[in-house]
Amino acid sequence: MSDIENALREHARQLLTDKTVKAVIGYEKGTESIKATPAFILRPEDADRLIFDATCVHNLVKFAIRFRGKVAVVVKVCDMKAVISYIQEAQKKREDFYLIGLPCTGIIKRDQMIAAGKTKLEEVTAEFISPKCPACDYKYMLEPDFYAGERQEVRVSEVAVETGYEVDLMKMTLEERRKFFDDLSQKCIRCYACRQTCPMCYCLQCIVDKNQPQWVNHSIYADNNQMWHLIWAMHLAGRCISCGECERVCPQELPLRVFHRYLVAKVKEHFDYVAGQSTEGKPPLNMYFLGDTENFIR
Repeated sequence: MSDIENALREHARQLLTDKTVKAVIGYEKGTESIKATPAFILRPEDADRLIFDATCVHNLVKFAIRFRGKVAVVVKVCDMKAVISYIQEAQKKREDFYLIGLPCTGIIKRDQMIAAGKTKLEEVTAEFISPKCPACDYKYMLEPDFYAGERQEVRVSEVAVETGYEVDLMKMTLEERRKFFDDLSQKCIRCYACRQTCPMCYCLQCIVDKNQPQWVNHSIYADNNQMWHLIWAMHLAGRCISCGECERVCPQELPLRVFHRYLVAKVKEHFDYVAGQSTEGKPPLNMYFLGDTENFIR
C-alpha cells in the first residue's frame, strides 16, 4: 500500500469519525487487477477500502451532485474542472464539497491493456496511458481541502498538446468533417452511456427521453442519431471539460472526445473561454450581450 493510500484512508476515516462529511466518494478495487470502481464510504471502518492508482479512471464528481449535505470527493486535476463548473452553474456551492486532491501521474486505457493481454498494474506503459494525461499540468484550478501525498511540480508549457489522437477536426475540410460525423452517427447504438457518465449532463430528465413532445425519435437510425449528437454537442458547447469519460465508456469505441474537442476549440476561438478554469463568470452560450458581434453566424 502506498503512502498516498495511507494518507487517503486515514484522512477519510477522520472525516467520517468527526462527522465533517456525510460520505467519502473515492475508489476501491474492482473485480479485476486493473479495474477500480467508485466507492461510497459511509462508515469510518470502511475507509480501508479506498485505493488510488492508475486504474482510478472515473470522474467521481457527478456522484456528489445528488447528495444532500457535505460530501468528500477524491478528485484528480481533470476532475476538478467538473467541481468548478457545478459551482459556476449554481448546482452546488463550494462549501458543499470537501475536496481531496491526489498526485496523479496518468490513468490507464483499460480496454487496450486487456486487448494486448496485459492484466497487471506493473505492466502499464506509456502506450496504455490516456491521451489526455500527457497534456496535464498538474495544476488544481481550485484548491483542495486536503492533499494526499507530496505536491507535484506544476508543468510550465506554452502549449499543452494532447497526443494519441489520429483525428483532428480542426484540420479537416467541411466535407471531411461531414463524413466523420456521418460515420460516427452510423455506428452509434444510442445506449446513452456517454450521457450517463458525462459530469455536465445532470438534468433529471434529458430532452431526448421526453415523449410529450418528442424531440428526437427513439429509433436507432443515422438521422435520429445525428439529432441526438447535435443536441448533446450544443448543450455541452462552452461547458465540456474534456474529461474523456464519454469516449472511455462508449461500447462502440466512437471518437466522441475528438468531436467535442472541436467545439471546445471553437468556443476558445470565438469567446476566449475554456470550461472548468474559474468559478467566476458564466459559460459564453449562457450569456447574451447587446454588443455581441455575432460574426460567427453565417
